[in-house]
Amino acid sequence: MNQQTTQQSIIQEQTTKRQRKNRRRVNRLCEYWPELFNLSEVRPLKNGVISDMLQEVRTRNIPVGKGALRGAVITYTHMTRYLKALIAGGPRYDLNGKQCGSVTDAEKAAAAEVLVKRLEEVRQQNNQRQPCGGDDSDNRQRGTET
Repeated sequence: MNQQTTQQSIIQEQTTKRQRKNRRRVNRLCEYWPELFNLSEVRPLKNGVISDMLQEVRTRNIPVGKGALRGAVITYTHMTRYLKALIAGGPRYDLNGKQCGSVTDAEKAAAAEVLVKRLEEVRQQNNQRQPCGGDDSDNRQRGTET
C-alpha cells in the first residue's frame, strides 16, 4: 500500500460521510475556479459570488447544479480558515481572482464571534470527555506509613 492510499484510508476513518461529501464539493470549486478557491491561500469571496458562478456554469457548461454549487460555497465559507481570512480583513475577490470590494468591520466582528463560539463548543466537548475521577493523584492507592 502506498503513502497516498494510506492517507486516504486514514481520512476515510476519521471523517463522516457528510464531511467527505463537503470536501469533494470544495475540491470541485478549486478545480473550476482556481483563481478564487485555493485551500492553501483562502481569501474572502465577493458578495454575490454565487450568481456570478451560476452564470459561468451556464456559459462554460460546467456539470454542477445550483444546489450543489450553493452547498459547496456554504461549506467553503464556514471553514475556520475562511473565517480567519475575514477577520484579517482586506479585499474580497471575484471569480477571476481580482479584488472586488472589501471586508467590513461588521463582517470581521461576525466572523470573530463565530470562531469564539466554535472554540467554546470544542472546549465543552473536551471537558465532557475527561474521566470522572479527577486528576491522577486522587486515584493512587494510599499506603500506610510505618
